[in-house]
Amino acid sequence: MLFRSDTAALVKAAGYDGLDYTVRVPQGHVLPERVEEDLPKAIDAARAAGLKVEMITTEINGLKTPHAEKIVRTAAKLGVKYYRLGFFNYDLQLGVKGTLDSLKPQLRDLAALNQSVGIHGAIQNHAGPRVGGPMWDLYELLRDIDPRWLGVQLDRKSTRLKLQSHVRISYAVFCL
Repeated sequence: MLFRSDTAALVKAAGYDGLDYTVRVPQGHVLPERVEEDLPKAIDAARAAGLKVEMITTEINGLKTPHAEKIVRTAAKLGVKYYRLGFFNYDLQLGVKGTLDSLKPQLRDLAALNQSVGIHGAIQNHAGPRVGGPMWDLYELLRDIDPRWLGVQLDRKSTRLKLQSHVRISYAVFCL
């Protein structure tokens, strides 16, 4: 575990009121295989310093992600309200539509787990050639899923519509 009580005190002294722990490899605050042992210690250290831990960042992409269910259940048990999922890449063999269609069942399963333990999962959008870069990907993936259990952590800076011309590439940023 990379996070200690003295670091939590420093974060509090800097004026912050909460932490977002990373539960992922290789350099997470908590390694996924040690989540049941180390996340409670990390959260205790934060709370002892007067900090909230309402969210964690993971690399979960579905229930087949190693330790996914253990991470979600442990976080929920500790009072974490939200977790950010990992990133999704397009499968070049399937194309955009095929990739999105292949991800929907994984996301439905995650939403069901989230509902059963009372936690919300969120996909963070990112600009570039990843699923979720174009906002319509997220709509397509999540339109049939209850937003109480799975949704989007919107990064306004990455919410871009690429406009291409023969002279240059420019970006229009949606201001939400």
